[in-house]
Amino acid sequence: GAYCGDKVAVVSNFRLGRPPKPCPDNCSGNGACQHNGTCHCARGWAGYNCSLECAGGAANPCSGHGTCNQTDGKCICDDGFAGRNCTRREVPTDVNQYRANILGTANKKEGGKKEPDAATAEAAAEAPEAPKE
Repeated sequence: GAYCGDKVAVVSNFRLGRPPKPCPDNCSGNGACQHNGTCHCARGWAGYNCSLECAGGAANPCSGHGTCNQTDGKCICDDGFAGRNCTRREVPTDVNQYRANILGTANKKEGGKKEPDAATAEAAAEAPEAPKE
């Protein structure tokens, strides 16, 4: 027994509330187990237990041109990219739009010749012809 002058420490080892639920497969080592028993997958991993590697690889999911779907590990590609890993550039069906947006060459025709503006065309029409030999 303890006497009135003795110091006594009471240690309790309990938590209020429910204990955390275990996560499936301990999140396969590729995520963090949440208190509610669900996994929060690390970058590049997906699935209920973080066992699915995202397309394009865990180090570079979706090749940096999309978002990994956390349910199935498939890529949702950014605009202008396509394919399983988002590595293929999508080319618009309108070639002039493609040139303007991607190549920055809206004023060029097939063969790379630049369309003359009105002043250049007028000056060419007024210029004397060179003598023929």
